Amino acid sequence: MQQLHMQQMRVGLHKQMLVRPVARASVRTKAATMDKGAAASTSQPYDRIYNFSAGPATLPLEVLQEAQADIINYKGTGMSVMEMSHRGKEFMGIAAKAEEDLRKLLNIPSNYKVLFLQGGASTQFSMLPLNFAGPEDTTDYIVTGSWSKKTIDEGKKFTKANLVAKGDNKSIPAPSTWNLSPDAKYVHYCDNETIQGVEFKTVPDV
Repeated sequence: MQQLHMQQMRVGLHKQMLVRPVARASVRTKAATMDKGAAASTSQPYDRIYNFSAGPATLPLEVLQEAQADIINYKGTGMSVMEMSHRGKEFMGIAAKAEEDLRKLLNIPSNYKVLFLQGGASTQFSMLPLNFAGPEDTTDYIVTGSWSKKTIDEGKKFTKANLVAKGDNKSIPAPSTWNLSPDAKYVHYCDNETIQGVEFKTVPDV
């Protein structure tokens, strides 16, 4: 049986039942939270706030300013990245540097290819069964929140998806209650349900 651990869907499990409050908050200075009719300002440049959302969070101002400048004129080329040819040397250089950085960051060996594909983590919900299983294959899914629910819905379109266990969006079902398939091509689980706040700390023994 193949066990997969994917980012963002982030497949993961824990022998204990863990729940962490959803971390979604933004912090403004007192002036920034005044009545809308008042002139709001913060101590940050451009009246920026401290964003602690579970998804996209605050980026350094220097990074944003560099990206802002590059939208107008990328590194002195006289055009934006959005305007240049994807076959041109400038853009090929961007792609090559991105792959190089990914290989270093994730320690990707040279015998593995790096593919840049459209779509975010949700795209992986369908790419997982399309690449690792067939229409007659059994696949296992542990559902503990919104993301794993979306994943099994996609899995049902392409495989014989088996619901191993379903949580209450607050906790993880006890492993003793799981209905694992002996012939499953993979077991999918989301190790951090960022909407409900259910999180798994370790990979399960499946």
